[in-house]
Amino acid sequence: MKWIQPEINDPTPGGILIVGRDPGQHEMQRGRPFVGQAGDQLNAILDAAGIKRTQINIVNCVGIQPANNDFSRHTNEDVQRGLQNLNALLVKLKPNVIIALGNEASYAGVDGWPARDGTIFTASGIQERRGYIWPSPIHGKVMTTLHPSAVMRDRSGVSEMLVVADFVKAWGERGSPALVRPKMQVDVIRTPTSAAAAAIDIQLAGFAAVDIEITRIYPFKCLCVGFATAEEHAYVFTGGTLGYAFMLLEDARIGKILQNAQFDLHFLLTRHSVRVAGHVDDTIVAWHTRWPEIAGAKTDLQGNKKAGIRRTRKSLSFFGSLYGGAVEFWKDYDVDEEGMYILNGKDCCITLTVWRSLKTELEELGLMGVYEMTRRRIWPVVEMQVRGLLVDDVLRKERIGQLSRRRLALLDELQSLARPLLEAGRDKVMKPHLIWRRAICRCCRNGKKKRDMCTTCAGIVGKTSIASLRTLVAAIARKQMGTPTQKATMVQRIPKMKKKELEALLLAPCKACAGKGEWEEYAFNPASDEQLGTLLYDILKLPRREGVDEGSLKGLLGWISGEMREMQEVGG
Repeated sequence: MKWIQPEINDPTPGGILIVGRDPGQHEMQRGRPFVGQAGDQLNAILDAAGIKRTQINIVNCVGIQPANNDFSRHTNEDVQRGLQNLNALLVKLKPNVIIALGNEASYAGVDGWPARDGTIFTASGIQERRGYIWPSPIHGKVMTTLHPSAVMRDRSGVSEMLVVADFVKAWGERGSPALVRPKMQVDVIRTPTSAAAAAIDIQLAGFAAVDIEITRIYPFKCLCVGFATAEEHAYVFTGGTLGYAFMLLEDARIGKILQNAQFDLHFLLTRHSVRVAGHVDDTIVAWHTRWPEIAGAKTDLQGNKKAGIRRTRKSLSFFGSLYGGAVEFWKDYDVDEEGMYILNGKDCCITLTVWRSLKTELEELGLMGVYEMTRRRIWPVVEMQVRGLLVDDVLRKERIGQLSRRRLALLDELQSLARPLLEAGRDKVMKPHLIWRRAICRCCRNGKKKRDMCTTCAGIVGKTSIASLRTLVAAIARKQMGTPTQKATMVQRIPKMKKKELEALLLAPCKACAGKGEWEEYAFNPASDEQLGTLLYDILKLPRREGVDEGSLKGLLGWISGEMREMQEVGG
């Protein structure tokens, strides 16, 4: 099979090279990468980022299409050939920036990219590591981001927004192959003398980004507390110096900036009796004030929960990918205790960077009032967590019982009303197997022979030989036949009978199913969201909504009653 060739629009060294995974059907037909649906999505991303396709070069890790577009169906030889071709192209073009699209391209361009078995076939982690810039082992630097195919699967538009931001960042990095990281110095505080000096610096600043790390074993306590008054410098208090950190946290003159303040405030209060004082800002609250549409459940293309693209994004590493510039990906918890101290300090520096960027955006958009309204609720929520909710458990159980009985009554009424509508509109049902299921007899299991001559119903266990059949028929003849002469005649005939004759005398159709073996069974369950959805959306064509609550059931019953009246009027 002929391999497709790279798309070289700018052969001069120092440009941008986009690396995809492998071609699809359209690419194989036209001999160029990204000319199908994923190519259309890539073009839209380039346009949104202000980049012309003629300004960049494009190549794939592997130049042929795998069976069923499944990357794991490539042979090792094809993958090795593709990676060798890619490396040769990097040496030839010397791009300043490589944009790796997806896990496979990122594995090919970044040393140490995570993979379950250490091969490109199980590469993973792109959702957490997108938006970061890495050193290339050959030339320039690598921006890792989502593949256009993944963007297409996310109808919320969040993934496209993120990838456009990544392309804008990559375009800004194209001027040099050098990877210039933001400087971050982390001072680990171990002695009272250094702790006192650090405390003075923090008090003089009057504010600090704060982060805690906790121990990994029970009982969980603070391992360290970090403070950053500048984006390039952090103090991390450890061990015997934690008392100084707690003093700073309780100092109301020092403003605090946290990532997920609710967790840290609750942990410090309940595990160390430290009540954080002073003005508290929260980057997560700021983010969801800025981007409320990105807060949402994971959904698939049909809007079903627990599947598809994750929309709620609020980790510090996610924020760092957007606001951290060329900051190194640092969120690797597979480190020793010393490594946790450094991670804690970097968390503080990046929290401060993220906060300053978000605060500027909130001020420019006039959203600081909205942010403040939410921010002021952090402590009340924490105190509610600590106090807990007072519940009359006896009354709670009584009310739950009342609601359950009302719900069951509504479901029973719905069950009786739904069948005529479902039967009448069966041709409209997209998944009829949910409502009308194939039932198989549990006795004969719809076996071709057993259905008509059931050994189980006759009380026969296991396989039957012709000798055992003759014995059974003889015993039945002696008990059930009329005169002694008739019995003797039958007994004399039995040794000459063939197996089919014996089975015909001994066995009858399966009693459990009357010889049917299988049948169609009406099995509508109104408590099932999926089955109820069939009635709501396929038959009644109602707008989509989730759940089977009392309000929806009452509304549905009213609707169905009206439909039933119309059917009766038409029929009459």
